[in-house]
Amino acid sequence: MSVKAPASRKKREISEQPVRKPPPSLPPLANDKSRAISERGRESLIDRYAPE
Repeated sequence: MSVKAPASRKKREISEQPVRKPPPSLPPLANDKSRAISERGRESLIDRYAPE
C-alpha cells in the first residue's frame, strides 16, 4: 500500500496540470505534416551546402 500511495499522488498532480495542446489553427495532422516537410527541407539544405 505504501508503494501505491506516492504513485497515485503523482498521477493526480500530473492530471491537475494543464495539458499543453497545439494551437487550434494547427490540427495535429497538419502539425505532423509541416514537421515532416521542415525535416525534409533541412535534409535537402544539408545536402546542398554540405562539403562534398
